[in-house]
Amino acid sequence: ADLGGVFEDIDNTNALNGSIVDLSLLEEGNYNFQYIVQGDLQCNASIAILSVSVIDVEAPDAQNQTFCLTDAATIGDLEILSSAFDFNWYNSAESTDTLPLDLLLVNGEDYFVSAIDSDGCESDRTQIIVTLLSFNDSNCDDCEINDGISDNDDNENEVLDLCNLPEIFPGYEIKIFNRYGTLVFKGNNNTGLFDGTSNVSLTIGNRLPSGTYFYVFNPNDGITDAFQGSVYLSR
Repeated sequence: ADLGGVFEDIDNTNALNGSIVDLSLLEEGNYNFQYIVQGDLQCNASIAILSVSVIDVEAPDAQNQTFCLTDAATIGDLEILSSAFDFNWYNSAESTDTLPLDLLLVNGEDYFVSAIDSDGCESDRTQIIVTLLSFNDSNCDDCEINDGISDNDDNENEVLDLCNLPEIFPGYEIKIFNRYGTLVFKGNNNTGLFDGTSNVSLTIGNRLPSGTYFYVFNPNDGITDAFQGSVYLSR
């Protein structure tokens, strides 16, 4: 209930406007305000002292960072130079939804990190711009897709190993053709890797004959170009 009192700025902070304290005008420190309810002829005034502590948490120290696509880097791989706090990650300066540490990084995306101290106070956010180098960049290790499949149950080269490309490009599509240009396999993250068995039209389930096959890998991320290669299937 409104007691009809008034607030007073004891420390002359100029941050008090009526009954509202604008904390953005206060530097780190302790400040005192009082609330006065004037008494009548029979009662003295009632005074309550309110103390406000302003804690300034230093924003994280971080720089823009570069990774290789083949690293499959996540939020948890981003380097923060200051390590005294816990951190929250966001996709914008205003977002209230934190990002999980296992979220894959996106090329050219801006990420924002704030520090959280032991009292749960949160700092301003630091912006980090992420650059992902293509898997064929000279500064990155090659993604070596095997050029041979041997279907002999020795647990070596049993499938067309795409290294970690399916993880990097979850929406990928791969098409495999025989030497006549006929599509014999169409794959994505739901089909499993090519093991020499066709999954297209009338040849579904057929074990393909030995020979050279040609693939086209499409990342389908809207940024990275498709690429092609060949693989020899040995029976």
